[in-house]
Amino acid sequence: MKKDGIIRRAQTGGLMLLSLTSLSGFGADPGLELGLKVWPADISYSAGQGDTFMAGPFAAVELPQAFRLSAAVLWGHEKYAADSTDVWDVEAILGKSFGLFTPGFGVRFWRNDYRSGGHSDEYGPFLYLGLGDAIGSWPLRWYAAASLAFKDYGDRGDMNYYLLEAGLSLPVRSLTASLGYRYKSYYDSREDYEYKGPAAALSWRF
Repeated sequence: MKKDGIIRRAQTGGLMLLSLTSLSGFGADPGLELGLKVWPADISYSAGQGDTFMAGPFAAVELPQAFRLSAAVLWGHEKYAADSTDVWDVEAILGKSFGLFTPGFGVRFWRNDYRSGGHSDEYGPFLYLGLGDAIGSWPLRWYAAASLAFKDYGDRGDMNYYLLEAGLSLPVRSLTASLGYRYKSYYDSREDYEYKGPAAALSWRF
């Protein structure tokens, strides 16, 4: 990975987290959550298979009237038989909680920097739905989320996808550990890309 690419990724992640941190002073006791997420995934597509390991920070802030603003950055490296690529995935979501359900709207940006040369970008809006609740009197909670990216304004224009994730989380005071499964399918792509694998996160609430 080139030095300027590393700096650009660090700046992107830092600016997003700084923006959400500044919003934590808006409203009465909004609450700020900062965390780290990892996603090792197997990749399948029409021409073969590959794998990736992605990791990065995320942040969320509770706003007045049950609104929630979140942002995440994942960096990683995808390996294929014929080539490999450095990737970074950026998203921001504004949602409104209705108890069990949190519908929302987001924007995303994904970049592939190919080791063989060149790059390709994907970006556009997506719809979001989050769910979650406690499991009876247990300390565990369940969670699930779904995203539908319906318009790709990037280089190819056909990289629309849906993403599903579900799992369990264990909150202990201000610390929360989560473990689940994440599946992403580019339903509009000519190559039918699919990403799937376990996802884990660790976060702190302030």
